[in-house]
Amino acid sequence: MDTRGTIALSESRNASGVDEVQSARAYNGRRRLERFCVCCVLVVMTGCAPRVMLAPPVEWPAEWRGRKLYHTPRALIYATNDAAAGEADRLTNRIGAAHELPLPANESEAKGLIVVVDRGDDPVCNQFDELLTIFIFGQSQLANRDAPSETHMASLKARLTGDQAAMAPILRQLMAMVPIPVAGGDVANTLGFPGDAVPNAAWAGLLPTEAMIRDASGTLTDQMIDMAARENKIPTATRWLITPMMPTIRNLLAGEILKLRDVAYESIVRQNDPNWIADRDARNRASNAWNIVKKPGNSTTAYATAYETTRAAANRLTDDTNVLRSLAAAEFRTQRYEETLATLDRVRELEKQSVEASSAGSFGDFARLMMPNVAGLVDNAVSQASTGRPSDLAFRAMAQFKLGQKTEATDTHRQLGEMVKSRHSKSADARSLLFEVTSLLGVARVPTSQPESP
Repeated sequence: MDTRGTIALSESRNASGVDEVQSARAYNGRRRLERFCVCCVLVVMTGCAPRVMLAPPVEWPAEWRGRKLYHTPRALIYATNDAAAGEADRLTNRIGAAHELPLPANESEAKGLIVVVDRGDDPVCNQFDELLTIFIFGQSQLANRDAPSETHMASLKARLTGDQAAMAPILRQLMAMVPIPVAGGDVANTLGFPGDAVPNAAWAGLLPTEAMIRDASGTLTDQMIDMAARENKIPTATRWLITPMMPTIRNLLAGEILKLRDVAYESIVRQNDPNWIADRDARNRASNAWNIVKKPGNSTTAYATAYETTRAAANRLTDDTNVLRSLAAAEFRTQRYEETLATLDRVRELEKQSVEASSAGSFGDFARLMMPNVAGLVDNAVSQASTGRPSDLAFRAMAQFKLGQKTEATDTHRQLGEMVKSRHSKSADARSLLFEVTSLLGVARVPTSQPESP
């Protein structure tokens, strides 16, 4: 037999075998892709929409401002698509399960009302003023405080169109990314839902989707950088340096805002939960006590009462830095100086942990690795975020001085002066505390203006 013919035949068979193998691999690849697509379709069909749907109640409209009604066991959800409604349903159920919130006993019992705001949706309110009003009145209801007066609201709106007009676009983006509690009256009066249906809403809120937040956070990042550049707070060279990092910055910001969204939305869902109400009232009492202990000159009895109030609140809310700040001030006013420093150390540690666990800490690591030229700027920003507030330094300096730590007190006083001058020069409380510390230490005044009424 011809050797060349045998070799040719063998090569032909080998080539045919290779073709068959490649064809089989291609076929298997197509099958895997088809199965993957089918799985995706099933996930979309069964995993995105709310898992449990009830018959729509007759008193609520089937559609509202381009949104369809989804009636679920925990809430009435108005959304433009299944995915947005499903996201709201899952988040609401997760909060309910985590805090053991009872489900309504029957379909007619009052439940939550959620208006979902997704990317590309029509606005809930035609005017930004209306949305701002809903937000402020809703927050007042959540905090169990009196709603602001019409004069106060008019003044706020005037500032947003006057001396603070440059902040209005940023505020609009922020408002698009946060859950907004809706007070009972606004459900009918501002949003336009039927008056006879409103009593059936145990709570109400506007909830942005993750897609909405990721879009809006990117716009917000660009707006903030543009504003900083216009005010010469970011040198042109630095802006060029951070340009390659912008996708990472936007992603990190979106991640942080999503965390804040979930926390804020939890307050809306839990506003009738006795445990949440007890926490809220403890915070309110500590906030009221702060108004007493932040300044000198009140009676010993008033300071003692404020201390007992803040001590009880701190025992309940052990990681709440605002409550702990009120406690530290109360401890100083009642001459508990060592306790003051210990409480302020706790505040500092909690603030540091919060920054390190946030995207600010992650971004710092990323910047040091990828962009050494701007690492110093990032480290400085992260450091400032964890240095606390003027009151932290003020009460620390005064407690140190009372304990005979004169050198430490002088250094803390210097830090306080620099902080007030650079970042809090318009705060009457910050200037008052700086004046008190300066007077106590008997040192030369830090250049700042003393407020007319401390």
